[in-house]
Amino acid sequence: MFKDNIYDMLEQCRPNYSRIEVTENPDLSLKVECENKCIETKLNSWFAESVENKEIYFGVSNVYVIERAAGLRSCRGESRGPERSTCLAQWSPDIVAKIGEPGCEFKMDCEASFDIDNEGNPINASAACPDGPAKEEFERETLCLLGNMSYLSHRGRTNVTQPFELTEPDSCAVS
Repeated sequence: MFKDNIYDMLEQCRPNYSRIEVTENPDLSLKVECENKCIETKLNSWFAESVENKEIYFGVSNVYVIERAAGLRSCRGESRGPERSTCLAQWSPDIVAKIGEPGCEFKMDCEASFDIDNEGNPINASAACPDGPAKEEFERETLCLLGNMSYLSHRGRTNVTQPFELTEPDSCAVS
């Protein structure tokens, strides 16, 4: 399974206002400071275009929506395509920081809703996980896992739902 580096690049961005502040006052001038200056410049220009762009930034769990809308693809660096690393699921550092190491009783049920394009790839995907301290991070990892799946025999289908069950580590004893 893979985690695209665009996740890492966007996670390094620090907005000057929180989601709540922007929701309460949509006219605030949202700016981000990012390690990747290309992303910083493009996001800040995109925010200035409309209030809806700020809502998308804070409200979408699929970073590819933000990447497409803000034109961030050119900011990926030397390789214009995605450089991929492992999807980390419940072991993602930002999830572990919020909930701790997953123990032997760990279980998280999420689901992804999506359409399937003519090549069998999931598109227009969104994820839903139970409320909790790392809800958005679990949804991001669910979309990461989905992004590596192919549905060749279901090409062209719409409104597909795929459940994802994240469970205890392999090191736990089987009872």
